[in-house]
Order: sequence, then structure tokens, then C-alpha cells
Amino acid sequence: MGKPLLMSEKESRHSSPAPAPGKPSSLASLLRSLHPLARPMPGLLLALVCGIAAGRHELLPIQPNLPLLTLCAVLAAALNLALWKRPQWEAHKTVLSLMTFVLLGLLSVQIQAPQLPHPPSMGPFFERPHTLFLGEVMHPPDMRQERVSIPLRIHAAVQENEAIPVQGGVLVSLPLPARGEPIPVQGDFVLTRLTLKRLHNFNNPGGYDYVRAQGERGIHARAHLRHRGWMVPVSPEGSSLLQESKGAKGFKSSANRVRMNYLEYLQANVQGDTGSLYAALLLGYRNLTTRELQEAITATGVAHLLAISGLHLGLVAMSTFWLSCRLLRFLLPSLLARYADKHIALWVALAATAFYASISGMALPTWRALVFVVVLFFGMLRYRQKDFTTTLCAAAIIILAVNPHSLWQPSFQLSFAAVGGIVWMARASMPIRKGFGKLLPFAHHRAFIPMTPFWSAFWVSLAANLSVLPILAHHFYGVSFMGFLANTVLVPLVGLAALPLGLAALVFHSIFEPLGTVLLKLGALVLDVSRQIILFCAHREWSFKYVGRVPLSWLLVYYTGLMVALLPTGALRRLCVIFSLVSLSLLSGFAVSSFQKTPPPRLEAVILDVGQGSSAFVRFPGGQTMLVDGGGFWDDSFDVGRHVVAPFLWHRKVNHLDYVVLSHDHPDHKNGLKFILSNFSVGELWESGINANQKAIGDLEAIAVKRDIPVRKLDAILGSRPVGDAQVRVVHPTEDYIGKTWDRRDLNNVSLVLEISYGLTSLILPGDIHRSVEIILPLKPDPQQQVLLVAAHHGSSTSSSEEWLRTMQPKALIFSCGFQNLFGFPTREVLDRARALQIPIFRTDHHGAIEAYSDGKEWTLKKTILASAEEKPSEVKALQRGDSALEGPPDPLHSVLSLTILDADPAMCGLWYGKDDHPVFLKKGDRSGRQGSRNR
Repeated sequence: MGKPLLMSEKESRHSSPAPAPGKPSSLASLLRSLHPLARPMPGLLLALVCGIAAGRHELLPIQPNLPLLTLCAVLAAALNLALWKRPQWEAHKTVLSLMTFVLLGLLSVQIQAPQLPHPPSMGPFFERPHTLFLGEVMHPPDMRQERVSIPLRIHAAVQENEAIPVQGGVLVSLPLPARGEPIPVQGDFVLTRLTLKRLHNFNNPGGYDYVRAQGERGIHARAHLRHRGWMVPVSPEGSSLLQESKGAKGFKSSANRVRMNYLEYLQANVQGDTGSLYAALLLGYRNLTTRELQEAITATGVAHLLAISGLHLGLVAMSTFWLSCRLLRFLLPSLLARYADKHIALWVALAATAFYASISGMALPTWRALVFVVVLFFGMLRYRQKDFTTTLCAAAIIILAVNPHSLWQPSFQLSFAAVGGIVWMARASMPIRKGFGKLLPFAHHRAFIPMTPFWSAFWVSLAANLSVLPILAHHFYGVSFMGFLANTVLVPLVGLAALPLGLAALVFHSIFEPLGTVLLKLGALVLDVSRQIILFCAHREWSFKYVGRVPLSWLLVYYTGLMVALLPTGALRRLCVIFSLVSLSLLSGFAVSSFQKTPPPRLEAVILDVGQGSSAFVRFPGGQTMLVDGGGFWDDSFDVGRHVVAPFLWHRKVNHLDYVVLSHDHPDHKNGLKFILSNFSVGELWESGINANQKAIGDLEAIAVKRDIPVRKLDAILGSRPVGDAQVRVVHPTEDYIGKTWDRRDLNNVSLVLEISYGLTSLILPGDIHRSVEIILPLKPDPQQQVLLVAAHHGSSTSSSEEWLRTMQPKALIFSCGFQNLFGFPTREVLDRARALQIPIFRTDHHGAIEAYSDGKEWTLKKTILASAEEKPSEVKALQRGDSALEGPPDPLHSVLSLTILDADPAMCGLWYGKDDHPVFLKKGDRSGRQGSRNR
């Protein structure tokens, strides 16, 4: 990280004069400064990234195995060390160094490759009701408003006095405990009864791979507990495996209990959204805030303020360093005769920073920032110059070596892009800032001094936002235009007032609580002002705009231009500008052409995988687009429109929908359309006008009116109309059916039924109609016509009657249903009917989104999950030791495991007994391990 700051007198006398700071003297000198060995860290980081990317995406023609990779990496490193002091081999050393880091990247990916979809030993236990597991809390619990999620690493399944080894992580959801009620923390062992559920993606083109993301975190299953007492902390005895790293686990448990105590202290003194903001700012509990406030924070572009990262750790480090130096000089001046005060203060600051990181939950942004601080501090201890480029690259290398999956996480990319932008753009912006200073002479006036933090925050905010803008757009499909202004005000308020007061309150909470409470309430006042500013900024219509997925080519174009702008002037810059202009022209042409594809002369229909709901996208031969329903959860707890439907549309480069159709006013069809209507350009909204609870105006109609989207109801859409070369016909419900037949209660039977015809092919979208409606529909296709039929009501036994299927004679029957849904859709009865009639079956829960293409003569169908058999629930069977289905390490547990209960609800003790009332090895004890009477 640069050259030593201190040189002896002899070295300084005979050393050559250093070049004057500023611009490079020539192109040659600049090229020499960019040589890989002059500043090796960026090149090594790039090589490591290339290795990780090649390993993850299997870019090599031959995938090497783990032993071969290990051997190659060791040989390359050894050869590199052997040639290290031989200057004549400089080029070879460069190549060997880069090759070594490429191999390390490949090796790290193979070592930490997740077992997908789950480890083999976990497979037999899925869907087994209330299996008894021994597990360990692997990460701090995620506290939410109504529940808490605990990531549990399973060690064993207990069955009939047998402890069967199991590997894998489970995300356990349980009710939020009452204030003061303890919950297990990181490092605790627990005994619990779980029904393991498989993780499942929304399998649509361009969708998020949730299963892989959780697998990289070590999570392979999910479970839900209705009562917190069903998870009992225990102390395993007699197992060498579970006793390993007791000191480290004990520290984690202690740190997390301190964190929980601080949370109770915060919640007792600061209530509401301000209290939840303080919990996020000081302790990393980011999910305690309300959904409205979370959306406002995202729209305002200030989410980084609540992620405990560089700002928080930097403040703790600098304040501790400054205070330690002053105290040492005042209290222990004699110690300074032997040791430098800055050296001692650096160690104190590092310890304080590490402690704060540990009690804040050690989330990914936190430990990344901690690595950066540690690298920077050790460089300062060795009297190295502050080379932020080298420090940043060294921190990235360490993080990627420990966890190569971090490279693909948005938080990793945003963290390093923001820090790099602030560091590198600070130099480039100095002439501009000086120019503004000359234009604004009052800026140097004494009265302007209080505004200096806000002026500096503006430039820091500008640099950070310009650096992360394309990454945000690529991952989150939108950009915050308010972030530039909001950060200018909020960074000084939060970073220089609310955060220091809150941290001081936590310190004094253990020393002198009344003073800590006063400081906490003062900080809460500042934070409440910040909250009001966030809500005000978020309510501006232009604060945040969704722009769709930004292609990787555009990211390359953006960062190439940014790098050229930051280069020093001279011959190299002129060469870079010429090269960049050519590259920009080629890449821009490619990117623009990808958005201007000629509409295909065919009818395209995609039945989306939206879980237990329905949504279908149709692109007509002329290029017009239609979205029929948008899926949705009944309680709107998960926005299917934002997280499932919209990413698919952006993946297909659809920003405008000519028609949005709501079949009927039920949440699993309607809720996903709220986001679509609010953020997409829409030509028309079609709906029946029949709303739940007989409301005067429906939710979607209200959004449409606000955005000036025409609303077409039954009287305007019933019948047939041409759309390009296709025909769209709404055949149900008719006014006669609504007036004479409908019971005015079941909205399913007044679902819009659409027939989309193109040539000799047609698509039927029947909504959730009952079999009584199916038999009266005016749909009798010609024998030559190929019909693609979506099963009514997700495959309910009350629909898809045999008469209906015989009448339609579909080429295929598509079921839009959720994975392992509670209703059992599609029912066995409907599946048997289709199989008896030899109708091919496609299911979104097994095959993902179903894509269908028609050339006017026949349908061609495509599954998103290409190779998939029908998944059946695991059979409940007695597993014996040595079962071939179980794979894993030798059993580290005793056949009769000794456990000591640490905390238990006496009313729940009966839950922990095995078959035929055999005791499950439980003893009563306290946290010191003192054993008492056996539970019964």
C-alpha cells in the first residue's frame, strides 16, 4: 500500500528526488505507473474476479476437479515465490501471479459451491410432520414487525432414541416474542419440531433465482412454528463436534445477547417508526420498519444510511482513535516515552470497531466495511501511505477469497462502487469545486461555515450516486432522482448528529443510564426530523422511476465513459478517448438494436409462474401487448407485480402494455396489477366493473383514473375486436347472465373469459369460472382448430369438467398454481380427467412459466424448467441408521444424545418425547449446565 513514510537520514540523502505531485510528466511515466507490479492489487483482483466468474458460469471448455485445481494453484504459487527475487523474470512473475489468482478464484468457487437444491441427507425429511431436530442458530435472528426468522443449521434428526446426522440450513419463522421474552441467538443450540418445506422459485424468464441465493447462504429449506415454545435452547453434551469452537460461539452468543438488550432499551425509550429507524441505524435491525417507510427509504435513495457499513464503522473508528489519543496524552504521558500514542490508539480503535460490528449483527455490508478498516489500519501501523485504491482492492480480495458468492450480490457491488466513486471522483471534482467557490464568493464567509458539512455531503452524494446509478438500475430496475438532494441533507443529519448521539447513548447505557437515555432521546429528535424529510422526498412523483433492466453492455458503456472522464490529461487520455468512442459506438448500436427488434409474425403467450394465482402475457403478431391478471397474495404481503411480473416484462423489453385485463376482483388475480398500472405505460384497462364488497370504484380503477388510463368495462369490451392479425373475444359474463343467473356472491363465476384467435389456433383464458359456466359458454371450436386451454380456477375439482374438456379438445391443458399450495390444486380428479382424454398437462408449479408460440397453424410449447418430473411429497417412513438415502459424514452424535434444557416452558415439555412416551434424552438445568431432574 505505497512506500514507507519514514526513511533514515542516509536513505533520504542519497535517494532520488520524488517527482512533483500532480499530472504525469509523460505518457511513458504514466504507463510505467500502471504496470501490474507497480500497483499489483487491481490486477490481482481482476484475475480473481475472472476466476470466480469462469467457475460460476462454467466458461472453461473443461471443468477441472477440486484436487487438480488445488495442485495447479499450489504449483503456480510456489513457482511464483521461487522467481520472486529474480528481476530478469519480471514478465513471467506477472503472468504467474495473475494465473495463481485465476486458479484461486476457480478453487474458491468449487470449495464453496452450494448443494442445490439441498444436501442429500436432508431429502428424506421434507414434508415429515413435526420431526424432532437438533440445530444451531447460524446467523443472528432477523427481527420483523410481526415475526422473527431464525436461520438454523441442522445437526441431527432425532427419531426413536436415534440421532441421525443431517446437513443443511433451515429458515424458521415464528411469532415475534413479547418484550423481554428471550429468543435463541447466534451460536445457541436448540431442539425443535419442524415440518421442512422445500424452497421454490418463481420460475419465469429473467426471474430471480431465490433457491440459489439462499443456498449460497447455507439455507436449503423453510419451516414455520406457531408457538415460540416449540423451539427450546439446549446444551449438547458428550459430542466433540458440537463442542468445537466453543469460545468463538460463546463470544457470538454474548455479543448477540448484548445486541438484544440494546434493542429492548431502544424500544422502551423510542417508539414508532423513529424507534425502528434507530434500531436499524445502530443495531442493524432493518426489517422492523413499516413497509411504507421502507418504500420511502428506497425511493429517496438513502438505504445506505441504515446499512451498518463504512459510515458507521468509520465514525466509531475515528472517534475512538481521537479520544484514545487525548486520554493517553492526558492520563499516561510516561507510556508515550516507549510507545507512540497513535499506535496504541489504532489498536483501541480497531477493537472498538470490531466490537461494534459484532453487536450490530455482522451483516454482509458490516463485515465488508470491517475488512476495509482492518486493512487500512494495518497499513497505517506499518507507516504506509494512504493508497485507497490498493486498500480497496486488498479488502475486495480478502472478502472474495472468504466468500466468492459476494461478487454477485448487489450490496457488494454497491459498497465498492460507492467507495471507489467517492475516492476517485473526489480528485476529479476538485477543479469543479474550486470553480464553484469562485462563482460563490459568500461560500468563504464565516457565516457559511455551518453549511460546510452539507456542501461536502452534496459532493460526496454526487460522487456516490453517479458511481452506483447503473448498478441500482441493473439490479433494482429503477433509479432515485431524489437521492442527490436527500443525501445532501440526511448524511450530515444522520452521520454527524443522530448516529453519534445514539452510539454515545449505548455506551452510557451500561455506565450511567439516565445520561444515556437523554442522549438517546436527543438523537431520536434528530432522527424523527430525518424521517419526515424522507417521507416528504419520497412523496414527490419524480423521486424514483423504474427504468427496467439495464443491459450489461450499457453498464460497460457507462463505466468506460466515467473512467475516461477521470483519467488525467495527456496523450494516454487522448488514446483512451478515441478507443472509448469506437467502443461506445459499437456497444450503443448493439444495445439500441436489442431494444428495437422487429415484432415477430406470430402470436406469443406466456402463462407466468406467479405462485397460487394467475397471470398471462400475450404479444400479438403486430407487436401489441396484453397482460391478463397479475397474480398476488391474499394479504398483499408480497408484491407479485413488482418482484415477479415486472421483471419478466422488463426481461422481454416491454415497457408499454396496450391492454391490461383483470378477470375478476380477487387478490390472486388483482394485487399484482397494482404495481403494473402504477409504473408501466398502459393503453387501456379492461375489467368487468363488478368489485368485491360492492365498492363504487375498484382499486385498479382508482389507479387508472389517477394516471389517466382509459377504463373499459363490460359494455365496451364484450364481443370481438381485431388486434393486429389476431382476434380477441370476451365471451363472458353477459348482461343476461349477471341479471338472471348469477348469485351475486361468487365473483369467480363473473370472471372475464377471453378467446384469442390467430389463424387456426386459439387461446382460452377462463379465469376462475365454475363448471356451470363452462357448459353455457359459446365456445365450440372447429375440428381443425388447435386450442390451448388454461384450466379454470387453477385446477379446482369444481371446474374443467369432462364435458368441457371433450368440447374444447385442447392441444394442451395449462394449470397456473402455486408450489405445494394449501388447496391441493390441481386436484387429482381434474388431472385424471385430462389423462383419460390424453390431453398433455403443463403446470407452472412444476414446469415454471409456459411459453406458447403460434404461427397461425399450430402451437409450439416450451417449459422454463426443461427437465422436470412431477414432484411428489416425500413419503413418511421410519428411517433407520445406515439408510442409503442418507449421505454425510460419520455420525458425530451418540445413539442416545444427552441434552440439558436451558430454558423451557413447562407446558410444552410433553412435546419433546418420542414414540410410545420414550424420553428424548432431556435433562433440566440452568445456563451454567447444572443438571436437575429428568423431564416427564
